[in-house]
Amino acid sequence: MVGKYLIGEMPKGCRICMSGGKLTLFVTGLCFNRCFYCPVSMDKKRDVCYANERLVSVIDDVVEEARLMDAKGTGITGGEPLLVFDRVKTYIDLLKNIFGSSHHIHIYTTELSIRVVELVDRGLDEVRYHPVNLNIGEIDKSIVKRIREDADIGIEIPSIPGRYNDMAKLVLAARDLGFQFININELEFSEANYKQLRLMGLRIRRGHIAAVNGSMDEALKIVKWASGEVKDISIHICPSSFKDKYQYRLRLIKTAKNIAKPYEKINNDGTITKLVVETKNPKQIVKKIKIPRKMYEISRNKFETSVRYIDKLVEIKNVKIYRYTYLPTYDRKILVIDEVT
Repeated sequence: MVGKYLIGEMPKGCRICMSGGKLTLFVTGLCFNRCFYCPVSMDKKRDVCYANERLVSVIDDVVEEARLMDAKGTGITGGEPLLVFDRVKTYIDLLKNIFGSSHHIHIYTTELSIRVVELVDRGLDEVRYHPVNLNIGEIDKSIVKRIREDADIGIEIPSIPGRYNDMAKLVLAARDLGFQFININELEFSEANYKQLRLMGLRIRRGHIAAVNGSMDEALKIVKWASGEVKDISIHICPSSFKDKYQYRLRLIKTAKNIAKPYEKINNDGTITKLVVETKNPKQIVKKIKIPRKMYEISRNKFETSVRYIDKLVEIKNVKIYRYTYLPTYDRKILVIDEVT
């Protein structure tokens, strides 16, 4: 992620994200803004809290999810997190107390105020300010300066096709105000923003699942211009494909290593595969093909085991064999069920 995608130093929160070590803590779906590009799904646009894909019922859910993925940091997001300010304070205190001061915490917010300074005083490590619709508005330079005393502060925006001039003005304003970095995200279609983006004439980039055509080109133009014109601020582009290639996949792999049973196979994409065998005599079959005790689990008229035993199992009559592939997320979402013949 260097060269045309980066000027200066990548924010620490991004480096942790690239390693798959960032817990995403969605503290609320409440928000007073109505950004046309907001990707948050309709079922989350209310006061709910998620740790990665896990709906948080009690505070310990957050700790458990962080431990399962060996989280080195947490990104607090929403909605607008400052609408549940006390909740954010509680989670910062919790994460720092449990995982120590080295556990890096950053927050995404549309508000820069003394309340953000209070969060920094509690241990918040990085602030990512989002100027709504690329409008930086009135920013108190003293607040930026105060945050910089104990934390990093930057701006995070989507790259909107046709808004090159607005992004360039924002870069200059951010530099003059003392921000340390700007993250430019390739804009993506989601279920929530699809209709609005289409009404604006935007389309999906060829060969991609959700990336908006023209968004990456606009971001690259900003970096090319800034590399020769702007100093004292880092600029980093985050491509749409990054989430699948790095962030999400590596996080799944870390979690899979912690939850996979001895007989389950961890795949290169972080998914987990196992065999489920339906039979009237599971104990008889595992004994017949000599499966070690730690390599199977029996449940009524079926048992789970490793894919390494496929060749032996297919030779046995009156059994049904299925290959399950699932995500190592809290809900253990099943992706594929194949019958083995």
